[in-house]
Amino acid sequence: MKYFCLLLSFLLGFAASVSGQERMSVCNLRCEYLEEPIAVENEKPLLGWQLQSSEQAKNQTAYRILVASSPSLLTDKQADFWDSGKVISSSSNQIEYKGKPLESRQTLYWKVMVWDEKGKPSSWSGTGKWTMGLLKPSDWKARWIGSQEDRYPDSTLTYPAPYIRKGFRISKPVKQAKAYICGLGFYEMYLNGTKVGDQVLAPAVTNYDRRPLQKMLYFFDDQSAQRVLYNTFDVTSLLQKEDNTVGVLLGNGWYNQRDRTVEGCMWYDTPRLLCQLEIEYADGSTEMIGSDGSWKTTAGPLLHDAIFTGEVYDARLELDGWNRNGYDDSSWKNVLIMRAPTGRLHAQLAPYDRVVRTLKPVRCEQKTDSTYWFVFPEMVSGWAQINVEGNAGDQVKLRFVGEENDDFGQVDSYTLRGNRKEQWEPRFTWHTFRYIEVTSRRVKIDENSLIAKVVHTDAKPTGSFSCSNELFNKINEVYLRTQTNNFHGSISSDCPHRERLAYTGDAQVVVESSLLSFDMTQFYRKWFDDMEDARNRKSGYVPHTAPFGGGGGGPAWGSAYVIMPWAYYCYYGDTALLSRHYGGMKQWISYLGTRTDERGIVVREEPDGWCLGDWCAPGKKMELPEALVNTAYYYHSASLMSKVAAALGKGEDKQYFDRLCTKIKQDFNAVFFNPVTNHYWEGRQGSDVFPLAFGMVPEEKKEAVFNALLAHLESIGNHFDTGIMATPLLLQVLTDNGRSDIAFRLMNQRDIPGFGYVMDDRYSCLWERWEGKASRCHPMFGSVVAWFYNTLAGIRYDETKPGMKHIIIAPQPAGDLTYCRGTYQSLYGQVCSDWRIQEGKFELTVEVPVNATATVILPDGKKYPDVGAGVHRFTAFGYAVDNNGVREVAPDASLLARKWDANWISCPQVSLYDYGVYHFRKSFQLDSKPESFVINVSADNRYRLFVNGTPVCYGPARGDLNHWYFETVDISSLLKEGKNTLAAIVWNAGRYTPGAQMTLKTGLIVQGNTAREAVVNTGRGWKVYQNPAYAPSVENRQDVGCADIVDASLYPWNWETADYDDSTWKEVVSLGRGQPYGVGTGYDWVLCRRDIPLMEDSLVRMQTIRRSEGLTVSSAFLKGNAPMTVPANRKVTLLIDQSYLTNAYPELKVSGGKGSEIRMRYSEALYKDGQKGNRNDIEGREVGGFTDKFYPDGGSGRVFRPLWFRTYRYLQVEIETKGEPLTLLDLYGMYTAYPFKENGSFASDQPDLQKIWEVGWRTARLCANETYYDCPYYEQLQYVGDTRIQALISLYVDGDDRLMRKAIKMFDYSRSYEGITTSRYPSRVPQYIPPFSLYWINMVHDYWMYRDDPAFVKNCMPGVKSVLEWFTSKIDPETGILGPVPHWNFIDWPKQWPWNNDQPLGGTHKAAITGGSSILSLQLAYTLKDAIELLKEFGETDLARSYEKVYQSLCRHTWDKCWNEGKQMLADDPDEASYSQHANIMGILSDAVPQEKQQALFNKLNTDPSLIQATFYYRFYLFRALKKVGLADHYTEMLKPWQDMLAIGLTTFAENPEPTRSDCHAWSASPVYDFLATVCGVEPAESGFRSVRVAPHLGSLKQIEGKIPHPAGIIEVSLKKSGKGLSGTVTLPASLTGTFVWGGQEIKLAGGKNEVKTQ
Repeated sequence: MKYFCLLLSFLLGFAASVSGQERMSVCNLRCEYLEEPIAVENEKPLLGWQLQSSEQAKNQTAYRILVASSPSLLTDKQADFWDSGKVISSSSNQIEYKGKPLESRQTLYWKVMVWDEKGKPSSWSGTGKWTMGLLKPSDWKARWIGSQEDRYPDSTLTYPAPYIRKGFRISKPVKQAKAYICGLGFYEMYLNGTKVGDQVLAPAVTNYDRRPLQKMLYFFDDQSAQRVLYNTFDVTSLLQKEDNTVGVLLGNGWYNQRDRTVEGCMWYDTPRLLCQLEIEYADGSTEMIGSDGSWKTTAGPLLHDAIFTGEVYDARLELDGWNRNGYDDSSWKNVLIMRAPTGRLHAQLAPYDRVVRTLKPVRCEQKTDSTYWFVFPEMVSGWAQINVEGNAGDQVKLRFVGEENDDFGQVDSYTLRGNRKEQWEPRFTWHTFRYIEVTSRRVKIDENSLIAKVVHTDAKPTGSFSCSNELFNKINEVYLRTQTNNFHGSISSDCPHRERLAYTGDAQVVVESSLLSFDMTQFYRKWFDDMEDARNRKSGYVPHTAPFGGGGGGPAWGSAYVIMPWAYYCYYGDTALLSRHYGGMKQWISYLGTRTDERGIVVREEPDGWCLGDWCAPGKKMELPEALVNTAYYYHSASLMSKVAAALGKGEDKQYFDRLCTKIKQDFNAVFFNPVTNHYWEGRQGSDVFPLAFGMVPEEKKEAVFNALLAHLESIGNHFDTGIMATPLLLQVLTDNGRSDIAFRLMNQRDIPGFGYVMDDRYSCLWERWEGKASRCHPMFGSVVAWFYNTLAGIRYDETKPGMKHIIIAPQPAGDLTYCRGTYQSLYGQVCSDWRIQEGKFELTVEVPVNATATVILPDGKKYPDVGAGVHRFTAFGYAVDNNGVREVAPDASLLARKWDANWISCPQVSLYDYGVYHFRKSFQLDSKPESFVINVSADNRYRLFVNGTPVCYGPARGDLNHWYFETVDISSLLKEGKNTLAAIVWNAGRYTPGAQMTLKTGLIVQGNTAREAVVNTGRGWKVYQNPAYAPSVENRQDVGCADIVDASLYPWNWETADYDDSTWKEVVSLGRGQPYGVGTGYDWVLCRRDIPLMEDSLVRMQTIRRSEGLTVSSAFLKGNAPMTVPANRKVTLLIDQSYLTNAYPELKVSGGKGSEIRMRYSEALYKDGQKGNRNDIEGREVGGFTDKFYPDGGSGRVFRPLWFRTYRYLQVEIETKGEPLTLLDLYGMYTAYPFKENGSFASDQPDLQKIWEVGWRTARLCANETYYDCPYYEQLQYVGDTRIQALISLYVDGDDRLMRKAIKMFDYSRSYEGITTSRYPSRVPQYIPPFSLYWINMVHDYWMYRDDPAFVKNCMPGVKSVLEWFTSKIDPETGILGPVPHWNFIDWPKQWPWNNDQPLGGTHKAAITGGSSILSLQLAYTLKDAIELLKEFGETDLARSYEKVYQSLCRHTWDKCWNEGKQMLADDPDEASYSQHANIMGILSDAVPQEKQQALFNKLNTDPSLIQATFYYRFYLFRALKKVGLADHYTEMLKPWQDMLAIGLTTFAENPEPTRSDCHAWSASPVYDFLATVCGVEPAESGFRSVRVAPHLGSLKQIEGKIPHPAGIIEVSLKKSGKGLSGTVTLPASLTGTFVWGGQEIKLAGGKNEVKTQ
C-alpha cells in the first residue's frame, strides 16, 4: 500500500503539473492501525489514512468513506455496508465504522476521499480491506488437544515436545482457506510441509489460564482475568488438490515454564493446541477441519525446550516427512482432548516475533581441543543456527554468554544424526549473548559452523535521531538494540536473559522513548490488556509485571497502568483506549489511597510486600526513602487521571482527582520538604526531582528548590545520582527550567555514573546499573532517548491536540552540538526537525505531515504558530542569542514624501567632523504595553540602538549622501507599561573613517512611524554624552579604519538601561529635519528606505586555545562555562584558533583586574618572516594584525565589544595584570553577515568538491554584508569586478537578489561626469577602473537573464548607454581598436603585471595606456554582445544596430592586428610582444576568434605555460570560455588551484596564489557558481529565467546532485552515469518548463519531477 501511495502521489503530481491543479492524495489506509488486517475483533473498527500533497499547508476539512462487501461494488460506488456521506471533519484517524453490523469472517472493502481546505475533493483512494475474526465462542468448533496431561503438576519436570498431525482431502476447487490457531505455550504450524507464516515464538504471551501460585517471592492475591491469543493465516496457496496434511509442533513457552522458579512456581499446564482450518470452495460451500480426537501425536527429536535454559535436540530421532502427505503415522497415538484454558480467545493483532537479521561471528577461536569461542559484533537476542557434519551420536553443546560474562543457564544441545551436512536451530527459546562457547569432542568446528539469528517482536521503527555528539548517537543506537532485544511476545522485558519479565516500572520510564522509536499502536494495546488482566479487580492493585510473572517494585510500577495509556493517548489520540481502561486506571488511584499511613504517605502496597522506591541509583544502596517515591507517583497518577477524566468528559471525576492532588501535595510537603535547606529529604538521589517534575512544589518555593537541585548537581560534578525513575525526570526538570545546558553536561559525562561506557566496543547494550553490575541488557535507562527527541530535536506532542495532530517543534541546542536531526513517523506522516549551527547561524528545517499543523519555537524564542504541512525553513540567531521579537517592517508611506518631524541631532560644543563616540538617550512613558511601536532610525557614521537596555539593531546600511539609508523596526516587544528608554551609541571615525564609509558629520535621527510613536522623535528631550573612554587604536591599522581603545574607568556603564541616571548629560543640538528625496531645498543626508534586510547577528563560539603563555588555560573556557582567573602582576598570552575565518564582533566579559591591560589582536593567518605558510601551523609563527585595547576598571561583568566587526581566524589575547587579579568570564564572537541561506546545494562522488563548495560558500558569505566586499579583512569595498561573480553565487545558492539589486544601483549612482561608473562604491575616494564599468553592464545583463524585472533593468539603460558611449569614444579611428584608455585599467593580478607607483599599470598590460590593448578591445566587444541584447529588448533597435557595427569592427580589427597565425593565438597588442590567457579568453568570449578555431585555441591557451596566466579572479572568465567552446566536461580537472589552497589550510579562498595578501576574496569562490551552472548545467534559457536549460557536464564524475533556487521554487538535479548515457531526475517548480541537453540529445522538461535518460 505504501508503494502504491507513492506512485499515486507521483501520478497525481504529474497530472497536476499538466493541468495546473494540485490535489491531495489519500494513501496508507489502515484499520485498527494495521494495513489489511485479517482478524479484527472490534465490531466498530477504527479506520485511518494518510494524505499526501506537494503543496504547502494542506489540510483535510471533510471526508467520505465507502465500505462494501466486494471490490466490484466499491468500484461502482455501491457501498452496501456503509456510506458515511460527506462528513465535515479534519480527523483522519480513529474514525469509527458506523455501518451495518459486522459478523465473524466477513471481509469488507473500503475507500475514502477527502476535501481540502479550499473545498476541493481528492480522488478516491485505493482500495483497502479488513477481515473480521471469530467474534463469538460458538465460532470455534475445534477442540483443545494435546499429547499428555500433567501427571506431576508440582514438579519442574517437562516432557519432549509433542508432534501433532492431521491428514485431510480436498475434492473441489478452493476459493479461500484460513487457519485459526493457538498453540500453548508456542507452536510451529506446517501445511503440506511448508511452514505457515514467518512468525516465531507464537502466540504472544498473556495471562492464559488459572494456575496455582506457589513459593512466591512477592505476595500476590491472584484476582486476574485471563486471555489467550490466536493467530490467523490465509493458507489458500498452501493447499493441494486431494491429499493435504497439517502438522503442528508444540513448545512449552511461558505456558509451561518450569526452569526458573526464583520468583515462584507459576506454570499453567502442559502444552496444548487449538487449530481450525476453514475452507471456502469455489462453489460457495465450506468445510472446517478442526483439532479433535482424530488428530495424532508422538514425541520426536526435541527432547526439552525451555525459555530460560534452551533446547535439547537429538537429530537421530527426527521424523522425516512427518508434516507431509504420505507419512506413515500408524505408530502415532491419538491426541487427548485437553482442558480448555480459562482465558477467552482473542485474535492477536499485536506484532509477531520474527527472525529479523542474521549476524556472522567476527572471530572464532579454538580454546582447547574441544572448545571454541565465537564472538559477535553485538549483544544478540535470538539463537544460533549451526552447520555441522559428523557421526551419529556426536554432540554439540552451545553455551550462550552475554557481555556480563555470565550464561544465565542458557545452553542448547544438539546430537547429530550423522553422515550428512546438518543444519539446526532452536524453535521455542531465545538466548541473549555476545559470545557462544561451542563444545564438541568429535565434530569439526570453524568460523562457518554457526551464525546468529536476531529474534524479537517485529515492532517497526518510527523514529530516527542523529546529532553531532557521537556519544548521544551511540546511546540512541544502543537503546534501540537493547529495547528490541527485550521485545518478545509484544511485551518489553527488564532483561532478555536473566528474568525476561514484563516489569511495568521499567516500561513506564521508557514509554516515550519507545513511542518515538517504534510503532507501538498494537504492541501497547496488547500490553495494556495484559495489565488489565493482571490487576486485582477487587482491590485495584496492579502488579509489577504484566502478564504477571512475579517480581518486586512499588507504586511506580503499578502507575504504569496510568502513565503509559496517557502517553499512548498523547501520541496517538486514541480516546477509545482510555475509555477501555478508565475503570482499572481509576481503581488503581483508589487502591493507593488505601495504602497511606496517618500522614497521607504511601508506605507499602500488598501485605508482606515491599517497595523499591526508585531503583538502581549509583552506589551500593538506594537511600532515597521509598515512601517519597511512592507518594510522588500517587500524586502523579492522580494528576494524570485528572487529565484523562477531562479528555473523556468526566467532569466530576476530574474535580475529584484535582481535590485529591491538592491533599496529596500538602501531605507530601509536610513530611518531606525541609524549608531550611530547600530540599526534599536530603536533596540526593532525585528527591528534589520527583516533586519538581510532577508539580508538587509550592509555587513560591520552586525557584529555591530548583536552585538547591542545581547546587547539589554541581557538588557531584554534574553527574547523575538518580535511579531509573528519576533519571529522565531530572533531564525534564532541567530542560523545563531553562537549563538544558546542565542536562547536556549530565548526558555528556564519559565516566561513571554516566553513559560513556557505550563508546566502548565491548558493550553494545545499556546496563541495569550505572556501575555495570548485574544485567548489561536493560532498556530502562534508555528513557533518556526521549530527551534527544523532545529537547534536542524538539519534537513534542501537544496535549491540547493529542495524536500529533498538532505538533510542537522547539529544538534546544545545548552544549557544543552543531547539528541535530530527529524524525518521527506519526499517524499523519513524517515529522522532521533538522537543524544546523554554522558560523553561529541556527538553521532549522521542519517537515509537517499533511493534515497536521505545528508550532515552531526557535531557540531565540521566536514562535511560529500553526505552521502548515510541508517542508519549512527557519533561521535564528544562534542558540545563545535572542532577537527579542524585534521585527523589520515597512515605513509609513508618508515618510517618503514629506519632511520628517524628527530632527537630526548631535552633541553640542564638539567638532562634528572629527573622531568621537556618543551616547544618546530618551526616556518616555507608556500607559500600556503597545502591540506595535515602529520607529525609523539612522545615523552618521554608525549607530547601535537599544531599548530598555536590550540591543535592537545597528546601521545604517552603507550608502552615499544622496542615498542615506534608514532602518525601520517594530520595538513593541521590548516596551513595557510605564517608563521606557530608547538609547543609541553613535560614532564618527573622523579621519580614520573606512574608505567604504561615506560620511558628512556626526548625527542621529529617530522618527516615529506615526503620531503614536512621535514621543521618541529626536529633538528636544533627547540627551547626549560624549564618551571619553574611547580612543582610536592605529596600531597595525588596516584599510577598514581604526581599532578601539576603551578605558573602562571612564565608561558610563549601564548607560543604555532605563534606570541609568543621565541628569548630568547634555541636551542635544538639532541639525535640521530629516529629508527624503525630493522634498528639500537643500540636503545634508537624503533619506532612503533600507532595501536590504538586517544583518545576521548570531553566536559563534571560539574553538581552541592553541598556545598559552603565563597561565595554563583549558579550552573549556571558550565554551562559556569555565571562567579563567589571571593572578595579579601576571602577563598572559592566549592564541585562540577559531579553526576557520569568520567575521564577528568579539565580546569579552571580565570582572576585577583594575589597572590591567588587555590587547586583542586579529589575524587571518600567522606569520613567520613575513610569510603566512600553512594556515594551520603555529610553530614559530606570530599574529600580525590590528589591535583592540581594553583597560578594566575592577568592576564586575564588564563587556568589551569593538564598534565594528573583526575578521579573524586567529585571535591573540594579551593580558597584563597589575595589583588585582582579573577574571575572564567569557569570550565569544557575534557572527555578522548578510543573512543569506544555503538553499542551493551540490554533491558528487568526488568528496574534495564538497570541501571546495563549503569553503567557497564561506568565502562568499564573509564577503557579503551591507554591500558586497572584495575582502572582509582589508578594504571591505564593493568592487564591480568582484561583485559580478559574488552576485551570481548569491543567486545560485540563496536566490536572494536584494544585495545584487542594491549593488547595481549603487554603481549606477557612482557614474561620473565622464559617464563611466567608479570601480567601487560606496567609497569616499573615487577610483576608476574602466573595464569594471563594462562588467557592470554584464551584471545588468545577468540580472535581466535571472530575474523577470524589466522595470528595474530599464532604469539602468541610461547608465548602460553612458558607459558604452564613453568607451566607444576611445576607439582609435586609425586602428579600429581601443587607443589609450585613461585611469587604471585593471585586468588581473599575474606576476608579469606588477604594481607601478608612477603609472596605473598594476594588474594590466602597458597597452592600456599606450593604446592597442587587445584585451580591453575584446572585453568591450564581449560586453557589446550583452548590451546589444538589452538595447533590443528595450526598443532601441537603431542604437543596437549601430553598436553591432562597432562590435563587428572591433572584432575584425583586433583579429587583423593581434592574431599571430604562426602561434595560432592573439597577442596582447599589435606589437605582439606578449601573449596572455586573458587576450585569448576574451577572443573566444567575444567571438572575435572564428568559432571553428575556438576549441583549438582554448586547448592551446590552457596548456601553454609560456602565456601570462589567469589567476583566481580571471579564471572565472577562463571557465566561461571553457564552457563556450564545448569543453566543460574538463571543468573539474581544472580545480587544482583551489585544491592547493585547501592543502595549505585555507578556510576561505584567497585573493591570489601564494604569497597572497588577502585570505578571503569572493572572486575566488566562483566554483560554487560553476558547480551548479556548469557541472549541473542549470542556466536560464531565456531572459527572466522564464524557462531553464539544463546541460550538465559531469566530466569524470559518476554522479551529481544539485539544488538551485529559482523565483518559482527549487530546481533539483540528480544524475548519474549509466553506461555511455545519463539517467536521473530533474525537478522543476510547477510553473517552470525547460530543456535537458546532453550528448546532442534534448529532452523537454515540465514542472514537477522529470525522469531523464540518455544513451
